[in-house]
Amino acid sequence: LRRERIMTVQQFGAADISQVSRALCISPQLLLSIRKRLLVQYSAIPVSGIQLYEHLLSSTVIISTGCQGIDELLYGGVYSGELLEVVGGCASGKTQLCFSTALQSAVKHHSHVVYIDSGGTFSALRLTEMARALNYQDDDWQSLIQCHTAYDIFQLLSCLESLLPTGETAPRLVIVDCVTSLLSPILGGHQKQGHCLLQQVSRAFKSLALNGQIAIMYTNNFVGDGQEPALGRTWRHVPNTRLALVTEGPSRKAIITKSSQQACSLSTLFTINNSGIAGIG
Repeated sequence: LRRERIMTVQQFGAADISQVSRALCISPQLLLSIRKRLLVQYSAIPVSGIQLYEHLLSSTVIISTGCQGIDELLYGGVYSGELLEVVGGCASGKTQLCFSTALQSAVKHHSHVVYIDSGGTFSALRLTEMARALNYQDDDWQSLIQCHTAYDIFQLLSCLESLLPTGETAPRLVIVDCVTSLLSPILGGHQKQGHCLLQQVSRAFKSLALNGQIAIMYTNNFVGDGQEPALGRTWRHVPNTRLALVTEGPSRKAIITKSSQQACSLSTLFTINNSGIAGIG
C-alpha cells in the first residue's frame, strides 16, 4: 500500500481497485469487501433533505412570549435549540417577559420549565396573578415550572449540567435571570480566567440547546450609556437572537438588535399589566 502511496482509509477508498489488486496480488472482490466494511464503519450515514426537514419539523418547538407583537419580532416566538438574550435596563420588563414566556410554555405546550434565579427576582405570587388574569388553572402550570437558585458561575454550570435531557421530565425551556450578576464578577481586574469561564458558560448553553432541543432564554443588562449589552465583545456572538427592551415614558419598546431571521431595528411597543406582557396598538 505504501508503494502505491495509500496511507489512509480515505486514500484506500478512493483508489483504483484494479490497480491495487495487481499491486497486492489480491482479488478485486476481496478488496471491494474490505472497502465496504471500512465505509460502513467510518463513513457518515447519508440522510436525504426530506428526512432532515421532517426531523426539524418534529423536533422544533416555537414558544410564545404571551405578546403578539414580540412574537412577531421573534419570527413566531422563542425557538427550541436556540439562545435568546433579553437585554435591558432596570425595570424595563425583562423579568416580566421571562415570567410570561415560562407560563406560556407550561400551559400551551405542557412542558417543563427550569427558571434559574440569580438575584431573587422569581415570584410565584406574580406568576399566579398572571395565570389567574389569563384564566389559567393552577394545575396547568404549577407543577411544570421549577425554580433553581445560582449565586455564582459555578452553581450555574452545575445546574446546567444537571439539566441534560432525561425522558419526559426534560425541560423544553430554560430561563436564566440574569447572567450579568453571575458573569460580570469574573471579568476585569486580575481575573485571568474570567474569559475562559465565560466561554465555558456559552458552550454549556449551546450544548444544552442543541443536544436537547431546548430553548435557552436569559437576561442581560446594559452598560455605559445604555446602548451596549454587558459582558463585552467576548459574549456578543453567543445568542442567536438579541431582544433589547427600553423604557419610553409610560410604555416600553422591544427592539431586535441581532437575528438570523429578522431585520434588525424592528420594534414594537408593549406594556405590563396583570396578565403579563401586552402589546400596544
